[in-house]
Amino acid sequence: MKQTMRKIKIYIALNVLIPFFAINLSYGQGARYTGTYTKSSAIEYRDKSNFVIEGLEITNSDRYLIVLYNCENVIIRNNRLASAPTRLAIYLDNCKNVTVIDNTFEMSSPD
Repeated sequence: MKQTMRKIKIYIALNVLIPFFAINLSYGQGARYTGTYTKSSAIEYRDKSNFVIEGLEITNSDRYLIVLYNCENVIIRNNRLASAPTRLAIYLDNCKNVTVIDNTFEMSSPD
């Protein structure tokens, strides 16, 4: 009886821990991108759809690094975005279906 209870506890623990580790490894913090970045100035798009913003290094802007107005079906991935503490990285206004994945966000010193 004692050994059966022990096996049940191990079975339950494995059923809880294995999915936890699988989810954590696939959705952990930090970008997985290891490629190079292309330096870019701030980006602003209006009324645009079905596009990808990818592989950019945006570090200097008056207020926002990426601004989207009335855009839809947008993927923002594999970018390096660095802004001063008084500035913001991404601003979305009336946008639909925007995915932000595998980006590196850094706070740089104020200008």
